[in-house]
Amino acid sequence: MQSERRFHFHAYARWRTAVTWTTNTTLVFLAVLLATPVAAAESYQTAYRRYQELVAQGDWQTASEYSHRAYEMAREELGEDNLTTARLAHNFALNLSRLNQASGAKHIFKQALRSYELVFGESSVELIPVLLDYADTRMDFPLLKNLSLPDSKEDSGELVERAIRISEQGYGRSSAEHAQVLMQAGFVYARYRNKQGLSVLKASQKLYEKLEMPQEQANATYAIGMLQRKLGNTGQANKALKTALDIIERESVDDLGLKLSTRLELARVLFERDKIDEAKDQRDRAIGVAVALGDAGPELLGSVAAERPRKSAWVNKYEWVSVEYVVDASGNVALPQLINSSGPEVFEEAAIQAVKQFLFLPKVVDGKPVLSRGHAKKFLFYR
Repeated sequence: MQSERRFHFHAYARWRTAVTWTTNTTLVFLAVLLATPVAAAESYQTAYRRYQELVAQGDWQTASEYSHRAYEMAREELGEDNLTTARLAHNFALNLSRLNQASGAKHIFKQALRSYELVFGESSVELIPVLLDYADTRMDFPLLKNLSLPDSKEDSGELVERAIRISEQGYGRSSAEHAQVLMQAGFVYARYRNKQGLSVLKASQKLYEKLEMPQEQANATYAIGMLQRKLGNTGQANKALKTALDIIERESVDDLGLKLSTRLELARVLFERDKIDEAKDQRDRAIGVAVALGDAGPELLGSVAAERPRKSAWVNKYEWVSVEYVVDASGNVALPQLINSSGPEVFEEAAIQAVKQFLFLPKVVDGKPVLSRGHAKKFLFYR
């Protein structure tokens, strides 16, 4: 499975600017090819088009090289105080972040932010997407805080707070746009289990309620539940997620992605609280939503640790067991089989019994739940 910053597709509300978010958080420019001299268009524009082609092919490594090339050409031809240069810097930084190139991403985000400041000023709402992406990358790579790069003193929290302040001043505290920024800021915090996200998300939730925007209110409430679960507060998570579902049902919110994600998150919470039957009920309800969506899963909703055998069974300092299995169309584990192990059969049996208790959303293809193969789990037992 490729490494990427995975996130439920409904989580980030769409920016009402020249950029928009896609499901894998890669920035897509709607207006990169601006009205610029023809001579310039034959250089950075060509590189950017090649970048788009490579992205469509899934070749992110080579695409990143063309993203870099487009940015460097634009910076040389148009200067740093140019909107196209700013956007191409932003795009290149996101590509580096996606490839886990931490120090490079941080450095280019810094340049992108500076270009946006030169174009729009230091208090423009146009800076908000860059600030939140920059903060998101710094949280994703916490070691960046220790890098001695030029002008690298912003803490990720300070970047988020700056985005919120700009939003308050530019959009107004009671506006839908500000509620959107609060929710996006909250999601940045939530992705990395930062409890500061709770107050930000709750502010967004209350503002959406006041503005009578139920879909967005439900989304913010879902995010609160998700963060509460990540923080280990399963009771509060259960409450928030059920509230989100109540809003969705009461207000007839037509967002199947949000409904699916909320039910799946609630299933996880219930599983963690040992309410297995309730978790399975939410899983089954989620399957119905996934069928309506058309394609989904498979997705792990709950797992258990293998029971530790008695001390007399140990042979090595630690034991290990690898098990493969399939997930049937109902989301249950079937046909668990031993791949390999360190030896003692009692550990193998413990691993197989644990796998049987795993809970999944099954794979859904063209509106039909189907069996999926290729699942495996390695269990480690330490004395």
